[in-house]
Amino acid sequence: MYSPTKLFNRLLLICVLLLIQVIHCQAQRLYTEKETLQFPGYVFIENVMKANPDSVIRFYWASSDSLEKLPDELLRLKNLQNLHIPPFKKLHRINLNFGHFQYLQYLNIRYSSIKEISNEISDAPNLKKLELEGNKISRLPNNILVHAKLEELSVKAQKVDTFYLPSVVNNTKLKILNVGKNPIFKIPNNFFNFKSLTHLYLNESNIKIIPENIVNLNTLKYLDFSGNPIDSLPENIGEMQNLNVLILSNTNLKELPESFFSLKNLAYLDLRNTKIIGDSLDEKIKLFEKFDGMNKFLRVMW
Repeated sequence: MYSPTKLFNRLLLICVLLLIQVIHCQAQRLYTEKETLQFPGYVFIENVMKANPDSVIRFYWASSDSLEKLPDELLRLKNLQNLHIPPFKKLHRINLNFGHFQYLQYLNIRYSSIKEISNEISDAPNLKKLELEGNKISRLPNNILVHAKLEELSVKAQKVDTFYLPSVVNNTKLKILNVGKNPIFKIPNNFFNFKSLTHLYLNESNIKIIPENIVNLNTLKYLDFSGNPIDSLPENIGEMQNLNVLILSNTNLKELPESFFSLKNLAYLDLRNTKIIGDSLDEKIKLFEKFDGMNKFLRVMW
């Protein structure tokens, strides 16, 4: 027989456990587009008018409606830091005045039908990450790539016939650039002038020639050229001494330049579906011996 005190404590413990379970279930719920979940500074919301604009720093749109323009009500979120817009197939342009978003750091508008990046997007002075994957953008304006604080940009998989890279780039902040899976037929000679770039994705882009001045990217650690019809690497590629990962799978490469084997920091090399491995046993042995003289932790995928 439990004493009143022990019975009370057990009931209290059960109530606490039930409350924890309820809170956990609430956190795991899938909110429909008509529901609103608000926390201080964090909001999942269908209608901006239902929120306290000054308290919202992250906005995740929950609607599946087919909007043709972004609502002006978004401009009320003056303290916004993260903005996520869902796929709107009729959304062809970003019509907001980004000068209102003085604190915006992350903008995500993927798989809509955006055809052009407005120059005004650079008016968001603290923008650090911009994701525009899967739209219909055919050209990158120079002012995006020279944005004072932009560190990460993804415009991969644009649904266009030709994708144009800017010819002049001078960016000191950008670290990650993903322009893969785009119909890029030529890389401009002056494109490789990023001072802090660590990751570059140019995979599946119809590129046939890699310019020699790619070695200007002396901070690059990750480089992906897979899925391109390239048949050779620049003779001076050995100058890219900070390179850790190099993806060259599904290309027409037949050989590696001699300077390649001086990449002492290379830790991962993907050569699958290439023609680099010779037919004769002697050729294979010589190639393996060269790899042995590189980073002892190097992993080569054949």
